[in-house]
Amino acid sequence: MSNSPLHSPRRDQIGNKTPSTASRLWFIFIISFSIYLGWYYSANNIGIWFLCSLTMATLLLNIGWLIFSKISEQYDPVELFTYLNEEE
Repeated sequence: MSNSPLHSPRRDQIGNKTPSTASRLWFIFIISFSIYLGWYYSANNIGIWFLCSLTMATLLLNIGWLIFSKISEQYDPVELFTYLNEEE
């Protein structure tokens, strides 16, 4: 199948498939969201904030990454660094 700029897995210099751009954006969104929401509901208690943020981020990241991995199986991997394939 053709490549999607958002869902295609990235291949690193060793040849391993790394997470897609959508997975990387999901990580940034969920970490920001869980930090904010954890602080909002923790009544400014650092310990509760940390536990709420950690628990919420762990759950949401795993769910999202499972979904994105199933989607990215349809696409061919693209190079993480384009200069690796260039001839010198």
